[in-house]
Amino acid sequence: SAGALNSTGSPVISNTLFFRNIGGYQGAGAVAAGSSISLIGCRFEENETEENGGALLLGDDLGTLGTIRGCLFLNNRARSAGAVDCQGISSENFDDCTFIGNRAEKSEAGDGGFGGAVTLIYTTNIFTNCVFRDNFAEAAGGAILTSGQPDPENGNIFNFLTVRNCTFTGNTAGTTGGAIHATSESVSIRNSILWGNTPDQYDRDMSDSSIA
Repeated sequence: SAGALNSTGSPVISNTLFFRNIGGYQGAGAVAAGSSISLIGCRFEENETEENGGALLLGDDLGTLGTIRGCLFLNNRARSAGAVDCQGISSENFDDCTFIGNRAEKSEAGDGGFGGAVTLIYTTNIFTNCVFRDNFAEAAGGAILTSGQPDPENGNIFNFLTVRNCTFTGNTAGTTGGAIHATSESVSIRNSILWGNTPDQYDRDMSDSSIA
């Protein structure tokens, strides 16, 4: 369960602080939503979970629709997806959001460590006018990890990631993809700055990608 809120409805949450919440078993640090949700002007700070999604977990197989606008994700921590985990055939738009100092750290068993700020699995996501700074992934994807491997039951399901007018700086990954690590999906990056990320700016593996 999530540390603060588990939602199956269609809530609109605005101007709310989620501070130092701790996620339970298989739960996000602060908020878990299995249906449509709107978050406007919220602040997620120092939330954590030993699972995925230090602040926010969005999506399930029913197809979640999410609008996240003007939110700050600061110093959240998880096994993977330090701040936000989107998964399960969902679609979310992130506008004017800031991700600073979030961390994805491996468990004692050595799993995880992906997506310092955000992990995207089987989802369609658009990030517009967002800032990713000083996030850390112990494995790959210092700011964002996006992946959509073929599903043996449902056929080929791929991620679609669009990044517009965003800035990625000072993000770090332990292996690859200092800013973004992409695997088997379509990625479009437009009018964005990727600078000063370690060990590289952008890493892709078998993806249909375009950068301009």
